[in-house]
Amino acid sequence: MRDASQRRPFESRGNSLHDSLWRLDHGFSVAIALVAIATLSVLLTALGTAISLAQFQVKAQLVADAAALSAADTLLGAVAGFPCENAEQIAKVDGAILKSCRIVGLGVILETTQNFGIFEVSRWAEASAIQ
Repeated sequence: MRDASQRRPFESRGNSLHDSLWRLDHGFSVAIALVAIATLSVLLTALGTAISLAQFQVKAQLVADAAALSAADTLLGAVAGFPCENAEQIAKVDGAILKSCRIVGLGVILETTQNFGIFEVSRWAEASAIQ
């Protein structure tokens, strides 16, 4: 019978099944890490795009408000010209298109449109000329 000191420990065995499975597990871990990094990159890109779109929507609303205020000032007589033409010029300077413009009493209701990549952002605004 062999002495216990003559046995080789489990970890020191050569090409055992355990060692080959460990190497397989190591490769799988690398693949999982790469998938996790790719997923994180896609999620961060989507988050960045969503934040940019939200900022663009705020800018589009500000452009519509500025165009409506210029049209209301024109109705009031503070600015020379025609209300809808002035609103169109203000919108064009800020990169928007004046989609509709209506004069209702002493007020103006208008809608502007801007393109953000594949998205079209439309905003409306209303302003009144009060003396």
